[in-house]
Amino acid sequence: DQAASFNPEGIIKTCKYMRDVEVALGDGIKVVYDSERPIMEKLRK
Repeated sequence: DQAASFNPEGIIKTCKYMRDVEVALGDGIKVVYDSERPIMEKLRK
């Protein structure tokens, strides 16, 4: 099927987009950054 085939540039772009999505999704671990701590402590009171 020619409509579903990739050329080498298409494969490279698709792989890059997949890596970008993996980075955007993250590792699933929630982290509190140092810049967020003062606000977090203030709101807990």
